[in-house]
Amino acid sequence: MTRSPLSGAAIGVFCVGASEYLIAGLAPSIATGLRTTVAQASGLITVYAAVVAVAGPLLTLAVSRVERRALLIGLLAAFGAANLLAAVSTGMTEMMIGRIVAAATHCPIVAMALVIASRQDDAARQGRAMARISVALNLATAVGVPLALAINTLTSWRVAFVLLALAAGVAVAHVARCPVGRPTTTARAEVKALLRPQVLAAIATTFLATLGGYATYTFIAPILTEETGFAQDHLWLLLLLFGLGSLAGSVLGGRLADFHLDRGLRIGLVVLALTTLLFGVLLHSKVFTAILLLVLGAAFFLIVPALNARIMVGTADLAPTLATSVNVAAYNLSIMVASGVARVAVEGGIGLQALVLLSAVTPVVALALVRTTRREPVPA
Repeated sequence: MTRSPLSGAAIGVFCVGASEYLIAGLAPSIATGLRTTVAQASGLITVYAAVVAVAGPLLTLAVSRVERRALLIGLLAAFGAANLLAAVSTGMTEMMIGRIVAAATHCPIVAMALVIASRQDDAARQGRAMARISVALNLATAVGVPLALAINTLTSWRVAFVLLALAAGVAVAHVARCPVGRPTTTARAEVKALLRPQVLAAIATTFLATLGGYATYTFIAPILTEETGFAQDHLWLLLLLFGLGSLAGSVLGGRLADFHLDRGLRIGLVVLALTTLLFGVLLHSKVFTAILLLVLGAAFFLIVPALNARIMVGTADLAPTLATSVNVAAYNLSIMVASGVARVAVEGGIGLQALVLLSAVTPVVALALVRTTRREPVPA
């Protein structure tokens, strides 16, 4: 029986997703362990996002002719080693090196997983194919990050990084048992697919659609403790609610994208804008905040399958890996810009509630872009 590398790739996506987000919850403990400030430890988030946004697509292009199985195994092994380095680090230098190496593998791993998933189904089911990988990322948020916080409470933040490395080893074992997959594209074909106007517009939409959500998520801990009044010990439960909502949103978003790709995306963006606005207005109510955190997770990930499927549909006839990688980089560029702008805004006195309310604007801007750009048919 021929094995598909999808299971190994999905585990890899879970790993990189958890790795990216867990720093937000572990920053105070990491700062204590490495004898640095919380601000410097939190800066690892921006560094990770910057490396993903810049180095990820370049690495994807550089390895476009490497045999697929060997490439995925190598990327997962490098990711595992990087997390082991982070686990044993005694200072910010070793931690920074580990985070940079892990970040460099992020784009190629997620891009390859999305391409593998897209080839499991026909063109009419691309949304649900993208949702499979989105669910792996959601599980990283819903299970991985709260679990890392619980592990940190019970033992140490270092154990969380060790477990990520072990999970990467499991992914390697899955992929190693799959048949060899020869590369079928060239660097020239990858670049040509990326530069299609509809593909570039889709990538810009990804950046704009997620910008506000990431701005809010960057400050989700102080928003929930300082504005709503939740205790610090309850944060992992609240983040679990967001993660569970994201799981539901990904599944529904996949079906919505298959129903009608552009219309489904427009519906998702409207829902995201309205939910974010309502979350900001009712922020001082613990009951409504908890409920809306679940809905907000669903609304944010409702749009993700459509955002990814638009790239696959626009490049399916040529070479999707680089364009997919750049789209993944757009998510991380959004994280980097959102976290930076949000931090400046909050330090400038704008207030956390105002930050959430302003975060509702970017889905509206993305909606305007979707409405003004028409997807061109893929050349036959």
